[in-house]
Amino acid sequence: MNLYPLVSSPTTFFMEFPASGVTLRCACEASGSFTHPKFHASKTFLCGHNATQDSAVGTISGSKITKGQYFDGFTPFHTWVYQCKPSPTC
Repeated sequence: MNLYPLVSSPTTFFMEFPASGVTLRCACEASGSFTHPKFHASKTFLCGHNATQDSAVGTISGSKITKGQYFDGFTPFHTWVYQCKPSPTC
């Protein structure tokens, strides 16, 4: 898996999953309450891809991603879990 930050939006990034061949656009989730949300402030993130309907979630824990789950949007539907450390080259 490869991570690519967006220069124009530091709270948004791309995750490339070589196993599926799909690159998903990701953003950190909101924290706080419904009436006082703090957007892009959570350590959890959500990713999606419009065309393939693939999605992923995970948690940023220190310098690694934990509790990751990937959902393949094509039939037959597949799901898998992942965790990783970002490559130092990205």
